[in-house]
Amino acid sequence: MCGIIIICAYITANAQNDFYPFLPTERINYGVYYHWGVLWLNAGEVVFSSRLVDDASGKQKQWYLKAYGYTYRMYDNFYSVRDTFETRLTYPDFKPLWFRRVIHHDTWYSMHDYRFNMDSMVVNSSIISGKGGAVVRQRITIPFDVHDLLSAAYYFRGYDYNALRPGERINFKLLIDTTAEPLSFTYLGKEVVTTRTNRTFRCHKISVQLVAGDFFQGGKEMSVWFTDDYNRLPVMVSTDIVVGAVHAILTDIANLKYPLSAEQ
Repeated sequence: MCGIIIICAYITANAQNDFYPFLPTERINYGVYYHWGVLWLNAGEVVFSSRLVDDASGKQKQWYLKAYGYTYRMYDNFYSVRDTFETRLTYPDFKPLWFRRVIHHDTWYSMHDYRFNMDSMVVNSSIISGKGGAVVRQRITIPFDVHDLLSAAYYFRGYDYNALRPGERINFKLLIDTTAEPLSFTYLGKEVVTTRTNRTFRCHKISVQLVAGDFFQGGKEMSVWFTDDYNRLPVMVSTDIVVGAVHAILTDIANLKYPLSAEQ
């Protein structure tokens, strides 16, 4: 569930602005909707939060980001979801240090733990697939411009979409399982969007290439709408599934860095 938002991905560092449009106290809530024909089902929620914490020595600050996604209890008998994503990054330059994702999708369980060493360009991974599964450890060589799923979603907000032309395609790299996947997104231009919660925003729209994994089938595309203001806040994410579509829609915000001037 968290993946519908945070897999929207990372753009290479030399294409980014030199600031991050969010505060260490920011909190964002999204409602997760399944859409079949005329039926809209509000099945769960995803909550993102960010803060600054001390490192092990107590001398350096680090970014700590967390996303927690869950289905409402009334739907758990049908299909329960409890997903947790956590990451730590250097402050202020936002280089990945550690990432963990724990996935509970009904009877399926998986855990991915990554320890980054950006000086030697390697990641030490520990992965469990299935309840009671063995821990599989691997040393992964990575490029300098790769990010994990969660930090990618925040890093992505630093991009200057006004510098792109409609139809322009941007390549990026994202750590998925044990591979730094080469992916891409296409900038589709500006669009005014009204969400299911009847909020209207001026947005930049992109289409993101997806990769097969715990969340989606490979080869599909995901649409993401970011506010056309300094926050570059994702207000809606949408992708087709086998039957219908799934959407993540902004429902609540706290402690934005800038005024939400894109809302009409």
